[in-house]
Amino acid sequence: ITISKEQSKRLYDLVKSLQPQCLVNSRIGNGMGDYESLGDNLLPTIPLSIPAESPVTMNDTWGYKSYDNNWKSSRDIIGKLARLAGKNANLLLNIGPRGDGSVPEDCVRVLQEVGQWTRAHEEAIYGTRGNPFRHDLPWGSITARSDKLYCFLDNSRQSQLTLNGLNNQACQVVSLCDGHQLPFSQEPLNESTSLTVGLRPTDDPMPVYRIDLDGPPDCSKQVYMQDGGRLQLYPHLAQAQMDGETISLNSQSLGQRYKKSETVSITSAGTLVAWQDPRLTLSWEAWISRSGRYAIKLQLPVQYNQAPHQISHQLRLTVKNNGYEQSTLWLSVLENGAAEADKPFELQQGPCRFTLTLQHVADGQKMSLQHLDIAPVE
Repeated sequence: ITISKEQSKRLYDLVKSLQPQCLVNSRIGNGMGDYESLGDNLLPTIPLSIPAESPVTMNDTWGYKSYDNNWKSSRDIIGKLARLAGKNANLLLNIGPRGDGSVPEDCVRVLQEVGQWTRAHEEAIYGTRGNPFRHDLPWGSITARSDKLYCFLDNSRQSQLTLNGLNNQACQVVSLCDGHQLPFSQEPLNESTSLTVGLRPTDDPMPVYRIDLDGPPDCSKQVYMQDGGRLQLYPHLAQAQMDGETISLNSQSLGQRYKKSETVSITSAGTLVAWQDPRLTLSWEAWISRSGRYAIKLQLPVQYNQAPHQISHQLRLTVKNNGYEQSTLWLSVLENGAAEADKPFELQQGPCRFTLTLQHVADGQKMSLQHLDIAPVE
């Protein structure tokens, strides 16, 4: 069911006339609303520049279902909270009470555990802004405020944290769960630095480490491969060219996620949509930390509870490294939202800067792109 722009405005005006301070989300439609409501259980791929929230379920359903006991763990909810904070988005957590108004015991337990963690780490969540780097971090999420960075680790048993591309000098690193200072070292890396922090195992479901800096976070505008040799490249970081001329694809307007665009663009959640024109190329430039063979995987968005599907596309992938060019025809069948290049590419000298270009070979079916995954081949 869709409503007209006039109907959306009438509904919006009615709400404001009854309660002027009430916030209306973008699901009112037609580009209206005070903030963006993302897809159900959706995590944006980019830090958002407009107010936004993601509605998240405690289990698999929105209301109470007697048969639905597939509760998310407190660690899962905490992870979603951290990732959304790192993208400048709010977490709207849904619970389904029983018919008598009581809340299921398992739901109460998870909420209490999330509340305990939040109280202990609130300075890393409330009043912060999202990830100041141009890339995600393979070990978790990051937020910032004034002269501080907050690093959320997915693996509480991790022994080391590495952060490449920080131009500031670190003054100290503190564990929020116990207040202990941690040993660290910082070395030059190309045009920036590499910060390494020694960690201790902890029972904290998601440990957070505060990095105190010598000023406001100054992060490299380059994309750096992080520890572990993995890298994710997002559409908004690419240089888009049509017939050799640079164009802009970004859209940060309210409700863009719900529009079925007829022309190629990047939604407010960071997904490239309606891409089919072979004249359009997307190019990324990044620093890679070591030489070796790397596999590239194309990740498409998959809707919640979507059945596996196959879509055929022909894409050309070109990698340039220190004047050496490798090109492969990516004849791909995309199943359940992913496809892999037919062969790895090799970087002979590391660390080094490389350029990766992606192009449709034929004007075929429209496709969407969430990101590219680059990982070393063992």
